[in-house]
Amino acid sequence: MHTPLNLRLTTWVLPLNGLNRPMRQRRDKQKRKTAHRQILNMCCGMLLSSLLSLPTQAKPPLQPLEKELAVFLQNNLPAYRLANPEDYLPALSESDRGVTLIRADFDQDGLSDYAVLLLHRQTREARIYFLLRRKTSFQADLLLSWPALTPGPALQTPMFFKKAGEAGLTARDYNELQEIPNWEKLSNQERMRLRKAKAADYVSVPAIRVWIGTGKPNRGEEEGAFDYCERTWFYQAGQLKAFIACD
Repeated sequence: MHTPLNLRLTTWVLPLNGLNRPMRQRRDKQKRKTAHRQILNMCCGMLLSSLLSLPTQAKPPLQPLEKELAVFLQNNLPAYRLANPEDYLPALSESDRGVTLIRADFDQDGLSDYAVLLLHRQTREARIYFLLRRKTSFQADLLLSWPALTPGPALQTPMFFKKAGEAGLTARDYNELQEIPNWEKLSNQERMRLRKAKAADYVSVPAIRVWIGTGKPNRGEEEGAFDYCERTWFYQAGQLKAFIACD
């Protein structure tokens, strides 16, 4: 029996339609990918544009007192600069390097003063100053100076801040401030009372502490001896005071 013409045509068309369907699906999938990529690129471009349009954070301007300090150092100690972390021995951890600039009312006159750790630009001699506020300038009280140990980064004499109310060096058993005559003849209660009375003025004011090793700064001691002795400076009734503690 002969197959009708329209049935034969249908038999051939169906396979062709079946072959064309995967091609259309691939084209549709590619179109969707292209559309998604365009949307993603547009979103990224908008985000980048928004980020670039944000205002950059400007470095805060120096306060007037800090400007005056910079001018004072430039005019009076031009050969020196503030010490920085790169000036310290690598053996000192970051927390042991202390600070090089402290702002506080050290002489208790109601005005902000400074303590600074400076290095000579050529010889690397180190100096520590109290810079006391005096109307339009500063009074420079030199506390300590010492030569560099080596040409390299060898500063091992960090400066630390003692806030008012903190014990500072009076927390160390062997300190000059709390030395008491005839110690052995006193009771423990009397010893504690006298030590507390001697420490009262020092504890109540801000001060600085400096590691001096076994007696003199930067003598090249082993790392464990850097803080064997400390010296501290403070003002009492306008007078500069200092004492050492070792243990």
